[in-house]
Amino acid sequence: MSEEEILVHKPPKAPILPGVVAALLVGGIYAAGHFTATAPMDVAITTPEDEMMEEEPETGPVPRRYVSFPMSLTAQVPKWGTLLIDIGMAVHEDLPMSVTDAFLTDTAPLAAPLSEALLIAVEDPDATDLESIQKMLPPLLKDALNGVITSEDLPDPVLEVYLLKLITTG
Repeated sequence: MSEEEILVHKPPKAPILPGVVAALLVGGIYAAGHFTATAPMDVAITTPEDEMMEEEPETGPVPRRYVSFPMSLTAQVPKWGTLLIDIGMAVHEDLPMSVTDAFLTDTAPLAAPLSEALLIAVEDPDATDLESIQKMLPPLLKDALNGVITSEDLPDPVLEVYLLKLITTG
């Protein structure tokens, strides 16, 4: 036999249509079984009026901005030597910027109430160490600042007072 006489025969290609039809049939049967085998659910539809009556009023955080107090508070305390305290505060957002800007130029109206609050904290019998002073001082300073800055529109404009620095020399 010569090379020309040998012919290579390829097997015929299988038709793709029966495979596609079988896959669609299996998928269709699965989907139909899924929808018929699951139990129907009862759905309660509420109107927007019902939802509004059920909601409680939102009491989120008060809108605030933060202010750094421009002067350090200094006190001579026999137990600890000299205390140096820097404070910052969170004030109500509606407090005019002119009020907080006035702190930068004139701290005299705030010096006496803040010094008095510091004196109350230092003389308290429970003030045995700096940690206790650190816990006692912010509420006292907040009350002192609110006593000076209070207005009819904002009775308590200072929301929180933060001790940014508490240093002792003793």
